[in-house]
Amino acid sequence: GIDAKGDAPLVLLAIPIGRVTDHSKGTTVLSRGVDGFDPPFLVVPIGETVRFENEDEICHSFFSSSPNHEFELGLLDAGTSGSYRVEQPGTVQVYCTLHSGKQASVFAVPTPYFAVVSDDGNYNLGRLEGGDYRVMLWSDGEVLRRHEVEITPGQPTHWNATSELMAPQVEPR
Repeated sequence: GIDAKGDAPLVLLAIPIGRVTDHSKGTTVLSRGVDGFDPPFLVVPIGETVRFENEDEICHSFFSSSPNHEFELGLLDAGTSGSYRVEQPGTVQVYCTLHSGKQASVFAVPTPYFAVVSDDGNYNLGRLEGGDYRVMLWSDGEVLRRHEVEITPGQPTHWNATSELMAPQVEPR
């Protein structure tokens, strides 16, 4: 079977082949409280804005020095927020300058079709348009599997992401 790398989760991506998809232009929240970042791992499509909310009673300062994702939001007082728009795919390691040891990871993907795989290999990509897709299983900066699949409207296809079989579990539109 396929396992995640270390503590990193498995992420399944379905990237349309031969056509452009509209990526999200929305906002996703990543909060920082007394116990650290919530959630500690987040997947967003490129074009998404991540709003960093300080839900703690003290100041925090969010920053990243990850390649193609460098930002510094400065000190954020309790109850305030700052934002960063993700323009490039890749992993964004997010830290607080005042509180080392607790970090978050934001994985920016070039598709609106993605899912974090559960421990038993299940996931939900939702409904995909008919057509060809490059399906990738990713963990901790590494593509573990690649497969091309054709989604035919009205014919669901199934795949346990941690098994050796490659048949994505999606519901066609």
